[in-house]
Amino acid sequence: MNCLICGANTNERSDYCENHLSAYINLKEAYNEWKKAMDITWQEYLKRVIENENTGEWVRELAIHLLNENLE
Repeated sequence: MNCLICGANTNERSDYCENHLSAYINLKEAYNEWKKAMDITWQEYLKRVIENENTGEWVRELAIHLLNENLE
């Protein structure tokens, strides 16, 4: 199977390559922390991540994908 974002090979249990899967795990963990601190939706969070100039390439690509596909 190939990554839904970059087309690289994935393992059998994921839609994402190793880099985008790691970004997904980090993104979800960070969202849980943000949600504790403020009232923010997943979509609002993704928009902020995308707009942040310090966001890494893989996280930004993943956030754009999740936002466009309306995925969690």
